[in-house]
Amino acid sequence: LNIIYLQYHIKIKILKESGKEYADFEIPLRKNGSRQEMVRFIKASSFNREGNSWKESPLSEKNIYTENMDKDWSLTKFAVPDVRVGSVIDVYYQLETPFTYNFVPWNFQSEIPKVKSEFWAKYPAYYAYNITLKGFHPLTKNIGELVKNCVGSGTVGYGGSPGADCSQFKYSMEYIPAFKEEAHMTAKSNFIASISYELQQTTDTDGRVDKVTNEWKDVEKELKEHESFGVQIKRARNLYEEKVKLMKAMEPDPMALVKSIHDYCKSTFTWDGESYFLTDKGVKKAQETAQGNSADINITMLGMLLEAGVYAEPVLVATRARGLPIKNYPVLSDFNYVLIRAKVGDKYYFLDATSPLYTVGFIPEKCLNGQGRALGETQAWIDLKPNDKERTITDTKLKLNEAGELSCQVSVSHYGYAAYAARQKYFGASNAEEFKQKRSAEWTGLDVKNFVVENERDITKPFIEKFDATLENPSGQPDIIYLQPFLVDRREKNPFTSTERLYPVDFGAPLEEVNLISLEFPSGYVPEDLPQNVALAMPNTGGRFVFSVTQLSGKLNMTGSLQLTKPVYTSEEYHALKEIFVRYIDVQQKQIVLKKK
Repeated sequence: LNIIYLQYHIKIKILKESGKEYADFEIPLRKNGSRQEMVRFIKASSFNREGNSWKESPLSEKNIYTENMDKDWSLTKFAVPDVRVGSVIDVYYQLETPFTYNFVPWNFQSEIPKVKSEFWAKYPAYYAYNITLKGFHPLTKNIGELVKNCVGSGTVGYGGSPGADCSQFKYSMEYIPAFKEEAHMTAKSNFIASISYELQQTTDTDGRVDKVTNEWKDVEKELKEHESFGVQIKRARNLYEEKVKLMKAMEPDPMALVKSIHDYCKSTFTWDGESYFLTDKGVKKAQETAQGNSADINITMLGMLLEAGVYAEPVLVATRARGLPIKNYPVLSDFNYVLIRAKVGDKYYFLDATSPLYTVGFIPEKCLNGQGRALGETQAWIDLKPNDKERTITDTKLKLNEAGELSCQVSVSHYGYAAYAARQKYFGASNAEEFKQKRSAEWTGLDVKNFVVENERDITKPFIEKFDATLENPSGQPDIIYLQPFLVDRREKNPFTSTERLYPVDFGAPLEEVNLISLEFPSGYVPEDLPQNVALAMPNTGGRFVFSVTQLSGKLNMTGSLQLTKPVYTSEEYHALKEIFVRYIDVQQKQIVLKKK
């Protein structure tokens, strides 16, 4: 099997103006040295109804272009001519690829609905492929059969040798809905209905089996000897031997030593923004330039930890944008990141030194993607669980004076993943004043004054924003005050709008939002249209929303608390989760009226 041929045939009906973009085709073609994919026999036409007949407008060969993108890819492009609303597009081409290890993945589903999508595969039976089917839409056809004597070099009975048998598979789906990306979901490749083939082994005519897909133990051995992985770990130990000796002398406590090495790598290296599990520059070059990709930095840290006598191991990770890795067999191309896991006492701590804002034990949100593969003594899949919540507490103290003027004091405390996100915004601004201006612009109707932040550099503490403000009164009259008491970072709309959801809801980390609101007002004012108390809980302690309002003489106290205790919710829990947000947002949008008697 030296070449795989993919015959592609598609028909599309253009139903509206925006659908005309589907007349533009781009075919990516892989290349590796002298080996490259080829596309042949391109035939494309549009068909338009004119009177009682159909007019065909075929594609001219001179309108087919190929562009070199980089050393690994080129792109063949063409546009089907004369496409209008009501046109039918008919496109056929053949893709020839020498990369027989993988079939080009087939997506049954796309961003437009399909009446039908079929994929047929046929190859010599002495090739065995791992077949992976993803998605939630069911197959309407799933046929596997053996085709006798489908390849060979002679005719049986006339001096020729028997032909080899072929494995043939036919898959089909019908009435496939458009794939819709929704809020709080990981890579769409995890859920879109698709099928992929990866070569597992070949069997020679003498019965000898040649395994192509290794087992994890084989992959781990290869990585241990790999120039950009295992060799770099050893090199890092040698490079930092003297540095580690000094650090051990200063920090005899194991936990303090781990933190010291982590802090050293965070402060020494600048991440270049590239993510991979193999080093790019190598640890020596990274040391000289004080920068590198994620593996350059984290493998340096791993070498230092091992040199210090700390048990530590690399953990291969596929980030959330990359998609979930296949677990049944090792596919290294699934992974694009490496975390380090250190053991102190009987506890394990994840470490990542690519950002100065990461603490010991903190797993970046982009890495919260199910499980990673540990390569040390563990040699197993391990859960990538957040060690903290995305937690925010907002304390708002409102005061109405005799003249009908509203003022407030606000404190917003960010913890865990919320603190990391807030610090990213803070340090992402050119200065503190720019950060203040951007934040103030998010809060309409507030004239912000005395804005300060606390603990901006102490990442072990919450990131706190404090400010004073005066509020606009939409009525313009001191005798009637309209007020939305949720002033800061109010949720304007429900992220969950679909009637049904087939995919899990993945927040990454548990979520907690607490609002403490007090409103003081002078005698003579009477509050009206107060929001109702709410107590709503999800099944199996999955989460809850509680809101209460109490009225005292001259004062209102309101408390709202949204708690989602799990990072991931199943499609079966979707309706309860959606209802929680419906009630939560409804309360946040409520307006209080204060009238002067």
